[in-house]
Amino acid sequence: MALTEPGEPDGGASYRDYGTFGFVRGVLRYFLTDNLRLQAEATYGQGTVGYYSFGVPDYIGADVPVTLTMVRLQADYRPDDSDVSYFAAYEASLNSQEVSGVARSSLAQRVMVGVKLDIGAETLKTRDREGVTWDVPQISGAIAQGNALDYCFIGDCSPNDVPLPP
Repeated sequence: MALTEPGEPDGGASYRDYGTFGFVRGVLRYFLTDNLRLQAEATYGQGTVGYYSFGVPDYIGADVPVTLTMVRLQADYRPDDSDVSYFAAYEASLNSQEVSGVARSSLAQRVMVGVKLDIGAETLKTRDREGVTWDVPQISGAIAQGNALDYCFIGDCSPNDVPLPP
């Protein structure tokens, strides 16, 4: 569980538990040349986030269904006979949640540019083909962006109270 801001002015505490998620991911890479790579990636996930409030006198909370959708487009370029490559990427993630008919979502977009040091690979293509690419999906940011989607359950806070699911 992760401690968040107090949800009640009378001293009750609110917690968020990031639950369990399942993901499907697809990555497509295309090399225009041995040192110019284009990549498209899409990730889809479903899970739950638990919102809990421990106030006086009652405990209230709910497990909220969450859908995550992420897209990343990237281009990498490495000058010939160089150990340095450059990349530019666009990333977007959508975190959607719904409880008791109240839907909320958060869209995050990022543009990134950077430099990578390529040691031991002759080209970007050989680095990719020889298994040197350590490609881990970046899902933690998409899950955590749900922090902006706080729900207030009846008895917890007002004026945006949401009824608990039946």
